[in-house]
Amino acid sequence: MAMNGVFFRVDSGSHIGSGHLRRCLSFADALHEVGFSVSFITKDHFGSAIEEIPEYISIHVIPGGLKKGQEVEKDNYSQWLGGSWEDDLRSTNAVLSQYSEAGLVVIDHYSLGLSYEKGLRCAKLFVIDDLSGRPHCCDYFLDQNLPSSMRTHRLLRRNASTRTYLGPRYSLQDKSFSTLRARIDPDTIGDKAIEKILVFFGGGDICNSTINLARALNGDMLGKYEFTFVLDQRHGTFPEMTKFVSSNPQRCSLISFTSTFSELMMEHDFFIGAGGSTSWERATLGIPSAVISMAENQVGICESLGREGLAHYLGAAESVTKSDWLNLFSDILSDRYLVKTMALKGFDLTDGTGAMKIARDLRKAL
Repeated sequence: MAMNGVFFRVDSGSHIGSGHLRRCLSFADALHEVGFSVSFITKDHFGSAIEEIPEYISIHVIPGGLKKGQEVEKDNYSQWLGGSWEDDLRSTNAVLSQYSEAGLVVIDHYSLGLSYEKGLRCAKLFVIDDLSGRPHCCDYFLDQNLPSSMRTHRLLRRNASTRTYLGPRYSLQDKSFSTLRARIDPDTIGDKAIEKILVFFGGGDICNSTINLARALNGDMLGKYEFTFVLDQRHGTFPEMTKFVSSNPQRCSLISFTSTFSELMMEHDFFIGAGGSTSWERATLGIPSAVISMAENQVGICESLGREGLAHYLGAAESVTKSDWLNLFSDILSDRYLVKTMALKGFDLTDGTGAMKIARDLRKAL
């Protein structure tokens, strides 16, 4: 009998960002398209993006969400849950016990590891993890990072074997990216002069990089480029960003949320942001970029992107200075050959159909 119920355990919030949820939504759309029913098990942390979950997905909110003002160390993943993993496991299993068709559980969470996976009551387990080197006990495993940024994962078998999906070709992206990609003429990638720049440092922008970049912009930069900043209106620096944009209305705009991020990307010639999941989305569309690492888990990804010529890596967010931003605009963006090479390498890296590749594979297997 075919399994039809898929449950995701994933969170979002000001301390986590929205990247994990967004890639799970892309995966969920593909699974739904091939015939699976989909449910999300999540916590309502402050700044969560639960409202982005579409109506066809059943939502189960479990206890323990972090409230506004609760401090969390950005690289201390055990704090991201807002409680113990044991309590989380009990709550999740309580939800799963209500459904006889809970065949597959997908986990995308840095706070949940091997002990949690062993305690889950489900027929099949799919783990998404780009935090290198962690052990897992699962039937399916996805790490969408570049091979050069991966350390060997220790995968313990739950049943006969573990099916692995490794590399950006399996990156989980909204299907709008592959749709837009089909309209791109590969022969023209990177040819357009850079005029419009999109800035997005993730759903949480935990290092205040948006406002730090804005403060570094001088008259020459604002005269040469148009900037679109994407920042959650709940972010602490949103009022200051609003004032900055208001003082430069002809050259800057500020967006708090967009449901058509792929189209927004296509309207721009260059991207400045974090080294998370959007790295693969930019690659799909052949958009060159400069990245900073917002947390320890992004350092390896960003270093690999820079080393392989897929992006310009400026360094860790806390260490990026005004002179680093000045160098980006004066030296990097003016190097047409370098920018074009970035775009072409990215376009060759992934086609944006990773979610559907995996969904069809699972439909055949389950």
